[in-house]
Amino acid sequence: MANKKYKLGWGEESKISSAIQNGLLDGGDLVVTKDTKRLAFIDPKDQSVLFVKNKMLSFDTIEDAQSYASSDKSAYAGELISVLVSGKQKT
Repeated sequence: MANKKYKLGWGEESKISSAIQNGLLDGGDLVVTKDTKRLAFIDPKDQSVLFVKNKMLSFDTIEDAQSYASSDKSAYAGELISVLVSGKQKT
């Protein structure tokens, strides 16, 4: 790992995929998005773009929360989410 070089990029979120395709970004690189203020990591295995989460997600229904937890690629075990129940947010 000491011999590998990784880049830190700064740019628009919508341009990350084209930067990967053009060879400007590679697996393992990090990108700080200037438009959405998010941190992206490019997976070295398949060049997919993964975003670091820094906030609790909130859902209007328990069904929406369950759907997210069971099907979203970025959902993870132990993640805190909030659901609106009887007009109040429950975590």
